Order: sequence, then structure tokens, then C-alpha cells
Amino acid sequence: MEIERKFIVNELPSLENIQKKKIKQGYVTLSPELRVRQADDKYYLTKKGEGFLIREEEEIEISASEGEKYFSQCANRLVYKTRYYIPYKNHTIELDIYEKNHKGLVVCEVEFSSVEEASGFIPPTWFGEEITENREYRNKYLALMS
Repeated sequence: MEIERKFIVNELPSLENIQKKKIKQGYVTLSPELRVRQADDKYYLTKKGEGFLIREEEEIEISASEGEKYFSQCANRLVYKTRYYIPYKNHTIELDIYEKNHKGLVVCEVEFSSVEEASGFIPPTWFGEEITENREYRNKYLALMS
């Protein structure tokens, strides 16, 4: 189970000395959502359920050869981004700076252990509009726009 809120970023915070990963993400199927991701040199296969704030998520690490096999099934449904892992109070903000066809888009996500925790979260001032329930900012929809 995944509980997360997603926001547009109005102003980039300092990213100096912040851990980051290059991510290539493709969609094998859209419904159900089956995603393959390469994060630096690791590959993952993820199945995601429907929903916005709360959704089911199952993820397993797979080999590079399996990952490339799944990528070959993604056609042009790909998203490229650099993800930064920013510590913030008791959370980690995952800030994504998109590349290629989505250059200029910057969003962030914060995961929570409960709906109550998510509801009580006060975002930092550099966060912009909340897009948790906006389908157009889902990575699978961005991949379709590639």
C-alpha cells in the first residue's frame, strides 16, 4: 500500500549534496499499470493499483536483462527524470526533474504511513499546487504524451 501526496514545485531548493538517481521509466501496460524502472544500475518491475492518495503497489527488483526485455515492450511510453531524495522533518521528499519531452516539469512526492499523517502534513514553502488527484501529472499519462 502506498499513501502519498504530490505537488508541483514552485522554486527549487538547494540540491547541493542531495542524493539523486537517474531514472528511466516505461509502461508495459496502462490498465493494470505495470511499470518497469531503471534507477541508476538497478531495475524494478512495479504493479500499481487505481486511486490517488492511497493505492496498492507491488514492486520487485529484477535483473538488467529482464528490465531491458520489459523496456522493449514499452513502445514510446517512457519517462526520463532525475530524482532527488531530500530529508524533511520525519519524511523524505522525492523531487523529480523531468527530462526530454517533459523538460521543465518539476514535481515532488511525499510518502506517509497513514492517511492521518498525510492529512496533517504541512508542505515547505517551495511546494506549489497539490496535484495528488490530478491524473494529468501521473507518470503513466506523461509517458503517453512522449
